Amino acid sequence: MLPLLEIRNLRIYYEYERKLLRAVDNVSLTIDEGEIVGIVGESGSGKSTLGLAIGRLLPSNARFVGGEIVFNGVDLVKAPESVLNKLRGREIAYVFQDPHNSLNPTIKVGYQSGEVLRHHLMIKSKREIFQRVIRAFKLVRIPDAERRFYSYPHELSGGMKQRVVISTATLTSPKLIIADEPTSALDVTIQRQLINIFSDLRERFKTSIMLITHDIGVVAELADKVAVMYAGKIVEFGDVYRVLEDPQHPYTQLLLESVPSISEGGVATLKSIPGFIPDLANPPPGCRFHPRCPLADEECRIKEPDMRVVRDRYVACIKR
Repeated sequence: MLPLLEIRNLRIYYEYERKLLRAVDNVSLTIDEGEIVGIVGESGSGKSTLGLAIGRLLPSNARFVGGEIVFNGVDLVKAPESVLNKLRGREIAYVFQDPHNSLNPTIKVGYQSGEVLRHHLMIKSKREIFQRVIRAFKLVRIPDAERRFYSYPHELSGGMKQRVVISTATLTSPKLIIADEPTSALDVTIQRQLINIFSDLRERFKTSIMLITHDIGVVAELADKVAVMYAGKIVEFGDVYRVLEDPQHPYTQLLLESVPSISEGGVATLKSIPGFIPDLANPPPGCRFHPRCPLADEECRIKEPDMRVVRDRYVACIKR
């Protein structure tokens, strides 16, 4: 059975001040039907660029340099805009970090959600639109859904607005939802509720989800697989539990060690990864992580590692 989404050797560069920033550089991964894949890494690792590339929503200075994004048999890199317009919002939906920017402050949220039904499913009946939106609101556990239909965004909390955005994304029963930091601006209680909502959506509709986040805890709770990105590349990809319990790439190991933990005395301890993500306009030769890697030697400074099978996952490290 073919995967729902297959990204093959994707390269996306940004033109910036007469330089080319290699934001996504030779990235490959797959997402199967009904599967949740977490994309984790430091800021600037290329996670959001990867997500935006699927719907061809990149800024004007972005360039597809090579590779394919095959969704349900269609190469989205080469597809005409007419095909993308039919897929975006219907079969591929987005949930972004800040729901404030996703909602028009001058229009009641129920009417905003209903526009998806009018545009993509050509539903004209106001009664049917109302009923479908209310069902979607209840699905994501918006209380008093009928009243909230007529609320303006400023009348809702951040968590409630994010539920509206998620419910809108589900209205067309998309095959893939790309969620970019959907819980990062919310408190822990609301995060837990949204994690449960995403899990329910997958179980109910067999929806696949690409979950882009810096929060490894959310990935551990929700994802089936995890891809760890560093400086535009995936350095480890595999089953989420096996990767998090027994990381094989040195960057994955250090990334997990940097997650805050509580010591026996009740004091939070925090380790940091030394150094910085390299300049993507002039990345170091060899392995991009070698300037920060405790295992690096001269070979790592020269030879760029390929993805290969290590134990039960893919790892890009010549020391494994």
